[in-house]
Amino acid sequence: GWSSQKDLIGFQNPLTNKFHSAPTGIYELLSQLDYESKNKKYLQSPMAYIILDEANLSPIEHYWSTFYNLTDSTASETNLLSISLGNNLNFEFANNLRFIATINYDQTTENLSPRVIDRANIIQLKSSSIDYKNDINMISTEDIKKLNISYEKCIEFFNLLDFQSFNQSIELSVEIESIFKDIKEKFNSLRIPISPRVEISIKKYCLVARNYMKKEISRPL
Repeated sequence: GWSSQKDLIGFQNPLTNKFHSAPTGIYELLSQLDYESKNKKYLQSPMAYIILDEANLSPIEHYWSTFYNLTDSTASETNLLSISLGNNLNFEFANNLRFIATINYDQTTENLSPRVIDRANIIQLKSSSIDYKNDINMISTEDIKKLNISYEKCIEFFNLLDFQSFNQSIELSVEIESIFKDIKEKFNSLRIPISPRVEISIKKYCLVARNYMKKEISRPL
């Protein structure tokens, strides 16, 4: 039954001038990220993740709206990301926050709107392809604790545009651009247009993946 930001994060009470945090713990996480930003500790800190289980039991567009305008943003030393929680309360963070949502599609859930789909990387899993008992037991808590990778390393590994000292071009080579044009035309014939936002994401992915998929130049695409 979530309907707004107050269900996800909480709300600022204008009468008491106090913030009433939601029981999700997200307000406390944002406070930590704000602290790291103000004290210039974000590059050495690990990435932050918020898992939204059964995310579409309520319309994501409503309770997640605070983060909509930030999905295309990058961070720099002089321009961190900022969210407003009301009554002059603002938190800053260095674009080191990611959301992971799990959803089911049935008669009890909300459909995803094009606005959400356009801003998300979606992976569909067939239930028959997952051996939950064995797959999960193969991952230990100690293995997860070892994945203490700093935000600075993530910028390096994944060629993130945040805190880069240069403007990275996202243009593809002539050969790959020609192949991409053919793909877009085939998608259009199926009435599945590729939006400008998704096209930029595809090109960013190709620029990173081509360094690891060296067998053929078009393989990432």
